[in-house]
Amino acid sequence: MNNIIQKLLSFAILLGSVFIVNLGFATQDNAEYVQPYLVVGDNQYILRAVTNLPKCPTVQWDAQKAEEMKVRVAGAKIPLRKKSDVIESDFPVLTCEMVWPKDAKEGKVNNQVFKRPASEIKKIIVIGDTGCRLKGAENFYQDCNDQSKWPFAEVMTNAAAKNPDLVIHVGDLHYRESPCPDNLPGCKGSPWGYGYDTWKADFFVPAKPLLEKAAWVFVRGNHETCSRAGQGWHRFIDTHSWDEKRSCNDHSNDVIGDYSEPFSVPLGKSAQFIVFDSAKNANKKITEKDESFLIYVNQFKTIEKIALNKKFNIFGSHHPLNIVLPSKKKDSESEYQLYPTGFTNILAGLNGEELLKSPINFTIHGHNHIFEAITYDINRPAEIVTGNSGSSLEEINNVEIKLSDVQKKLLKIKEFSSYQDFGFGTLERQDEMGEKWLFTEFDVNGKALLKCDVSDRTVICK
Repeated sequence: MNNIIQKLLSFAILLGSVFIVNLGFATQDNAEYVQPYLVVGDNQYILRAVTNLPKCPTVQWDAQKAEEMKVRVAGAKIPLRKKSDVIESDFPVLTCEMVWPKDAKEGKVNNQVFKRPASEIKKIIVIGDTGCRLKGAENFYQDCNDQSKWPFAEVMTNAAAKNPDLVIHVGDLHYRESPCPDNLPGCKGSPWGYGYDTWKADFFVPAKPLLEKAAWVFVRGNHETCSRAGQGWHRFIDTHSWDEKRSCNDHSNDVIGDYSEPFSVPLGKSAQFIVFDSAKNANKKITEKDESFLIYVNQFKTIEKIALNKKFNIFGSHHPLNIVLPSKKKDSESEYQLYPTGFTNILAGLNGEELLKSPINFTIHGHNHIFEAITYDINRPAEIVTGNSGSSLEEINNVEIKLSDVQKKLLKIKEFSSYQDFGFGTLERQDEMGEKWLFTEFDVNGKALLKCDVSDRTVICK
């Protein structure tokens, strides 16, 4: 590689405000690459771009003179976080950003035009758990080179055709943590580790059709913790201002980098989406002895205050409050169990069986690679789990989960629907105020499978 190319690749990434700009990387190392995208943060949009050029691209707001985007963070090769790590994280790109001006109607980066999102959000794409799973510790290697086995790119193309106002990703963007064995053609040649080449393969390239279509709200997943893909999360996705202490580059600062404050995204006159970072939620019960206990307790109190600003609230976290899966108990009265995740007991301690107080109406999650819609027979928000947009599916033999009336009664569930294959969802507003919605679950090809009416604290699917 010549000196010019080396200099170009040595520059870092600029991350921006609420909107993210994708200019798209070419396959050749020496090709010019700019990937613009728009992200949504706390009461702001941030236009971002990732580029291998030596400076940030320009953005033109409406008919004004173009101005250069600000550098969020420069490119760098990060030393090993711990001696036990086996590969450095290399980010040979610049991350750039700029906050969307309040009076601007559109922003143009190169030839890509981003329209200011509507104040009244009417259609939302919902996806989750999208990366291609390569994990040597579990001897699990998804066929990243086979679109039928890792259909994220197809999901993105068909989701973009729905022309959404907004995209919600409920977490776990990055899955390629281990090298593909030489004898497995399904993932042969795949990048791995936590550097930019893996982020590009696992997210930026396949997501391009939808990144160029709408603004994105990202909910952080456990794959984006500091000990995993947190460095890329803070460079490319996180909507806070860049802070080296929160960057996950130094593991001694992980207690700072692994958490972020909840915020809300307005959806209409009476509706909002509340974003909660549950990345450090463990599968085991979180107790007073755990680092995250008091952090989460205080954040849930903040969420209750945020919820008072709107009449209809959608709570989003990567980890579900509960999930229906086949029972692990041989002597169980039910074939299925309602399994909690790490912070469910914290919510139960705060609010009893209600978990999240009204006016939180329903919740959206990922983590489990399945679609489920649950309405409870107790005073509790309805719940949708939609973690089936690309990563390997739940290992339940693709048998549809159906609950009998007896099982529903045992689990305190009133309405339940599930879908065990790859897909994505849309959430469409059905009234002027944003208090009634329609959630549609689609297969990979964009064919509607389930239509679910969402109102009050119920999700009823047909």
